[in-house]
Amino acid sequence: MLNWLQPRLRAFREAFPEVGVTVRATIWITPRHANQPLVGRSLREEDLVMVCPRSFRHGPTPSGRPADPVRWPLIHVPGRQEHREAFAQYHGLTDLPLARGLTTDRSNVALEMAIAGLGFAITLASRAKVHLQRGHLVEPFPDRVASGWDCDLHPGE
Repeated sequence: MLNWLQPRLRAFREAFPEVGVTVRATIWITPRHANQPLVGRSLREEDLVMVCPRSFRHGPTPSGRPADPVRWPLIHVPGRQEHREAFAQYHGLTDLPLARGLTTDRSNVALEMAIAGLGFAITLASRAKVHLQRGHLVEPFPDRVASGWDCDLHPGE
């Protein structure tokens, strides 16, 4: 979520330069599935994006269709398999490469793996946004998919 915070913090500092700010590492912004109770305030509903390194869009067999990840490794995040399933269902894919590729327990690590050219990653759009803006990753397909997840801001203990 630090990638989400930085541009907002910059805007706040520009609007209120006299206000001191301390950023603590404890994160009170959490993802919440739509079927879970809201705790705090919902910031937004999330969309899913599939991202890949820019290099996957060039070369002799460039990626540009939703079926293309069948040719390339898919980076898996256990506990987020519904992201793959939602993407596959939306695009009518039955043969996403679920048995091969890399696995990590963090979406941010999956994004770093994708930047390194190790495969496609499917994640929440807010997590990929900074990498897309910096040009490290691209969205090979124009459609975003509803995720069933929200990001919530909640009070700490």
